[in-house]
This record gives sequence, structure tokens and C-alpha cells, in this order.
Amino acid sequence: MDKSNIAAALVTYFGFLVALTMREAAQAYCSKFLGDKSANTASRATFNPVPHIDPLGTILFPLLMLISGINMLLGWAKRFDPDSRYFKKIKRDLNFVYLAGPGSNVVIAIVAGIALKLSLSLDSGGLGSILGFADAESIRSNPIPHFLMSVGQANLIIALFNILPVPHTDGWKLLLNNIHYNKAQKLQEMATPISLVFMLLLIMGVFSPIFRFFLGLYQLMLQI
Repeated sequence: MDKSNIAAALVTYFGFLVALTMREAAQAYCSKFLGDKSANTASRATFNPVPHIDPLGTILFPLLMLISGINMLLGWAKRFDPDSRYFKKIKRDLNFVYLAGPGSNVVIAIVAGIALKLSLSLDSGGLGSILGFADAESIRSNPIPHFLMSVGQANLIIALFNILPVPHTDGWKLLLNNIHYNKAQKLQEMATPISLVFMLLLIMGVFSPIFRFFLGLYQLMLQI
């Protein structure tokens, strides 16, 4: 891998890092706002990425995927678990916490997109690039637009991934939190086979059209 490819890979990785860690920070802040006074929540309610980093899932695994040339990134941050004992309405407040993660990713993606268009307009010296189309290759050759594009796309993908009702995602937690206890227990017992089937389908590219569709909408919104 030459120097330019290494630099591009690192920019992509840092965009991915922002998406992973800020998702956990948003959930911790939401939990704290809803009354969670636990020590764990207090330590995780920060936009400093370090407390949210899982050495394997946030650093080693995604970097190995980049080095190997795989055209996608998978990983995870240190899991945040709210202490629902402090919540006034447990089911409602847990829903808010679980939605805060994907919701924050969508907000960050929008903000990064707006910042990307503004940075392109400054480079061009006018508003033409905001209203017109930007060349994707020129974006990747410029560190700041490339980073903003990576942040936006990574946040969108992670939001989509985490809203799916499969084990260990926010969508799964939302599902279990809003169905009858006995049904939730039965689903939990099936979590391992469901995870294996999902990973197989993910590797086979079954979900790729969904991700491409929403990435296409995002790029259309930015007119990239």
C-alpha cells in the first residue's frame, strides 16, 4: 500500500472512529439527561473518544480490514449500558436511549454533509459547488473534504446497521424492550443463530442494496 493509499485509509478510519464513539457518547448523554446517575454513565457521557474505544473492535479489527483491502469497515465501540433504575418511566426512557445512538449518527451525517459542501464552496471561491455537482475523486484527494465525506458516510451506515433488529444492535434492544417479556426471552435464546444467519447474509451482500440505496440518497442530497 503506497503512501497516498495509506493516508486515504487513515482518513476513512478516523471518520469511522467518529461514528462509532459519538454514538456511544450520545446514548450516555441521553441516559444522564433522563436521570441516570451511575458512575459508568458519568464516565461515558463525554465526547472524548477514548472512554468509548474497544481495543479490538474500534482499533485492531477495522484497521486490519483496511490493510487487507476489504471495501467495507466493521467494528464496535465499548458497549454502553444505561442503569434503568434511575429512570422514571423505564420502557419509554430506554427507548430514548436506544434511539439516541442511531439518531446522533444521522445528525452527524447531515452536519458533516453541510460542512463538506461549505468546504467545497470555499475551495472553489463561490457558491457554485453548493448548487452543482462535486467530483468524488477531487474530494478524496483533499484531506478535509475526504474526512467530512468519510464521517458522513460512516455515520449513515452505522445508523442503518444499528437500527436493524438483529442481536447486539439498538434495533434489537428496541424490539426486546417493546414486546412481551416471554417473547423477548424466547428471542434472546435465539440470539446466537440469528446473529450467525445475519452475518452470513451480510457477507453474501444481501443487505448491500439497502446500504447503497441510502448512501445514494445521501449523495443526492449533497449533490456529490
